[in-house]
Amino acid sequence: TAQVGSIQILPTFDCFRVEDRQGLHFEQRKALRDRDPIVFAPAEMVHWRFQRNYLYGRSLYHQSIPDWANLKQSIMNYARAANDVGVNASVHVMPDGADSEYLERYKSDLEDSLKSGIITQFYSL
Repeated sequence: TAQVGSIQILPTFDCFRVEDRQGLHFEQRKALRDRDPIVFAPAEMVHWRFQRNYLYGRSLYHQSIPDWANLKQSIMNYARAANDVGVNASVHVMPDGADSEYLERYKSDLEDSLKSGIITQFYSL
């Protein structure tokens, strides 16, 4: 059976995956344009990547950005809903002599000020 015989600790230079005409290899460089990189065969490197359609894979953190945005939105929605339904609804009784047109204007003006959310306003003539 194969086993790891030893581990060589390398300095923290950048290591790049290189795919060219000679095949796949890895280069450890001191700088991006290092003219004399240390070259490693694929068997000498451990390389994991997620979603192979990217050279270095895709960060799992990057994958979670839409989920985080949805979670944030759902938390805000939950807090707003808890607040809206935790308050008794308001009943607006129109003054004597008010007609349907007055009610609609009153209702429209108030709803414009509230814009969105759970319905907590009720109107009667």
